[in-house]
Amino acid sequence: QHSNIPPFHYSMCETIWNSLKKTFLISISCRISETFNYGKDPGKNHNIDETTVRATAYLRIPHKGTNSWFLFVSYSNNREFLNHIPLPGFAYWYAPSRRFFVILGVPFVTLTMRPTDDTSLSLSYFAIHAVRASVKYQILEKLGLFATFAWANQAYYRADRLHHYDRLFYYEKRISTGVTVNLPREFIMEIAAGYSFDRFYFEAEDYDERNRNRLDVEDGSFLSLNVRVHF
Repeated sequence: QHSNIPPFHYSMCETIWNSLKKTFLISISCRISETFNYGKDPGKNHNIDETTVRATAYLRIPHKGTNSWFLFVSYSNNREFLNHIPLPGFAYWYAPSRRFFVILGVPFVTLTMRPTDDTSLSLSYFAIHAVRASVKYQILEKLGLFATFAWANQAYYRADRLHHYDRLFYYEKRISTGVTVNLPREFIMEIAAGYSFDRFYFEAEDYDERNRNRLDVEDGSFLSLNVRVHF
């Protein structure tokens, strides 16, 4: 294709850009979630106030070998804290070897260890009430065992809610153990059994109002089967 940019300037810009790509990684992502429509009139028009929007832009700055600094700005209208506010943050990726890496950041922490080739430990935390810890052991090439603890939550903007800033929250803690089976064509099957506890729903503006419009759910055991594909 013909370009009106003089060759010298094009070559200079290309050199600068290639240098930046080798030095920095810039990424922008955006996610829009479906609204919670239970009980809503199907003929009623969609309302933007029922939509969750999340967007993140980050800059990666390599530092000392495989380590990196991350600077980012994140926006969400449906997080546990400081909704509708673009939040700046930072993190440091420390990976001294293939058996250990940790991401120390604000407002999250992630740690992964591989004491042996067949064993892995992981721990993650995201503010304010999101924790996950797991242990995995690979018995055979295509068969593994795992045990997991998770403290998780979800939130939705319910259709036809009475108060604009109210959301429908669900919180739970669960422990589970099971097996993973590597199937052909990069598919992975996971079979698990566990126990879910300390779970409840409430509708309010934030977690501090969790005792308003609250519904507690009885503790109970569960079985699950998941199949996913790994790219």
